[in-house]
Amino acid sequence: MDVSKSEEAREGKRPDALANDRPTQSAPSSHEGQTASVGIPTSEALPAEGTEGSAIPSIEELLVGHEPYTCTYVPRQAELQRAAKRLCWELNMSSPDDPELRRAIISRLFGGDAGARVAIEPPFHCDYGFNVHFHGGAFLNYGCVLLDTSPIEIGNGALLGPHVTLACAGHAICAEQRRQGVETSAPISLGDDVWIGAGSIVCAGVSIGQGSVIGAGSVVTRDIPAGVVAVGNPCRVMRPVGKRDRAEPLF
Repeated sequence: MDVSKSEEAREGKRPDALANDRPTQSAPSSHEGQTASVGIPTSEALPAEGTEGSAIPSIEELLVGHEPYTCTYVPRQAELQRAAKRLCWELNMSSPDDPELRRAIISRLFGGDAGARVAIEPPFHCDYGFNVHFHGGAFLNYGCVLLDTSPIEIGNGALLGPHVTLACAGHAICAEQRRQGVETSAPISLGDDVWIGAGSIVCAGVSIGQGSVIGAGSVVTRDIPAGVVAVGNPCRVMRPVGKRDRAEPLF
């Protein structure tokens, strides 16, 4: 599994092409009678700021890119978030006795057959949905938050404990720039079989290697290698995962 880039990014597709490739679900929008989509909006539904050959990328291009970026907030971001916010609300209001509805909402939020592979315990929140890429099955426990202002890659078998936050988004350190709406973002990548303990925060630009375990309440500010137990604020590697970590289940 390649968790460094999604398939679309590796192929170099533009955001308007992504909208046609990923299954989307429409939600109400005030944009000239058009409907907002969970996927990247087409240029007809939401005109991009950048133009072909422009030195300044559009916000759509920044969002799906795998490079860190800094920009000033633009109203288009709220438009792009509209469908995901609605679907998160629907998921959070859904009955626990209706798993089929929850699976359908998850598929609409993330695209493809995500609902058949990914289990999410409400409440759950994300910014865009189209920027979260699951590379197999995953489980997200109560209260998880994914600030997907850059791509978030989640490997097969990943487990996110209650109230885990994956935060690609940030703000300028300079107070004056924060007041001006200057924002930062960088992608996050979780390898296969990563387990992130309850209440942990994974910060922008971090990659966590295959099979690693992040202890509860950790703040992960730097990359964590594969196959280790790491814990703390800031999160540090404690030891490798070894034979002593094998449990003996009763059944």
